[in-house]
Amino acid sequence: MAETIAKRSAVRFGISQKVLTVALWTMVAAYAIVTKSMAQDASSTATNQNADDSANQNTTGTIAIYNENVPDEIRNCIAAKSGFTISGKTNPFYLRGDFDGDGKMDFAVVVNHHGEQGIMICRGGKRRTFILGAGIAFDWGSSKPLTDLDFDAWMVYPKGRQIGQGVEEGKPPRLLGDAIYVSWSERASAILHWNGQKFKWYQQGD
Repeated sequence: MAETIAKRSAVRFGISQKVLTVALWTMVAAYAIVTKSMAQDASSTATNQNADDSANQNTTGTIAIYNENVPDEIRNCIAAKSGFTISGKTNPFYLRGDFDGDGKMDFAVVVNHHGEQGIMICRGGKRRTFILGAGIAFDWGSSKPLTDLDFDAWMVYPKGRQIGQGVEEGKPPRLLGDAIYVSWSERASAILHWNGQKFKWYQQGD
């Protein structure tokens, strides 16, 4: 093909057919190199995307959670508990605070276990991990223990902030550390706090 084009161009423009043939083959070779490079770039992009997608394999929910966004403390905490995954239902998916009042930073992360949501408290100092819900019965002051804390929103409730009188509750507790405020849209809210031995539920609103 290149020889045919070169021959016609040589006749028309009076240029050496050999020179034109070499020039055309050089252009064809350059085009092939560029095409190959573009294909390799596309393949590399696809590979990187697949790697990013695989970072979510240990999460459930609608929020994309990547490994690089998960603190080591949480990653190690969950790895020690079989069957638990980070839930992407709630944003943020984890909170940080001194939840047991010992002066060390703790992490609370929303987890899922066999379809039930809960909170895993990863305490600083590599001490016992507490799991509230996520298939594990949590005493919330009712005759029926709560196993699925499917709340819609949560936040840190600072230790120095006074707790308001709860609905059908006794005297508000004195916080020993930071607490966790959880709420359900148009339903209820509560404060989860440490009493020195375990985490307790204090109802706020219906």
